[in-house]
Amino acid sequence: MPEIDATALKSSIQNAIERHLEGRDYDDSLVGSWSKSIRADVVDEVQAFKLKNTKIIVHVTLLQQGGAGMHVSSSTLWDPDNDVSVTAVWESEKIYCNAAVFILSF
Repeated sequence: MPEIDATALKSSIQNAIERHLEGRDYDDSLVGSWSKSIRADVVDEVQAFKLKNTKIIVHVTLLQQGGAGMHVSSSTLWDPDNDVSVTAVWESEKIYCNAAVFILSF
């Protein structure tokens, strides 16, 4: 698998999140569509790297800011020489978003 610039990918993910959430208040009726739109944009960002023989997993979590704690963890069994994960976090006073991307070669 060709090298992936993880810093550039993380920036692209954060920009995709910001395009959808900047200036918004948390709204239960819209959060599902925001999550789907962010996910689709992140997949497009990863595909722009034109990687061959890869599978892409994108996980988006959106929460209303309110002082509640949250812990997220994941575990993988993979080839560290060929597989990549990147996580981007974006937050405002009203919304918290975490997007995790896993790129697996086959």
